[in-house]
Amino acid sequence: MSSEKTPDVMAVHRGQRVALMDCGCQIPVTDWFDATGQDCKPADAIVCVCGDDAHGWFTVDLQAFKTVTVH
Repeated sequence: MSSEKTPDVMAVHRGQRVALMDCGCQIPVTDWFDATGQDCKPADAIVCVCGDDAHGWFTVDLQAFKTVTVH
């Protein structure tokens, strides 16, 4: 059994199409899905899939995140 912690997605930047992991790395978001499970634009998505072979693949419930704005 490995003692390495599985990384978690901490944030998703829809505009840049990347997910920020708790290990500090960024991984690409590859797919966006709406409430009916159809492919959609990032702004309409409630779920995304992100990852790569080096870090693993993740399904992210975007409704679990709050929208952050910069003033």
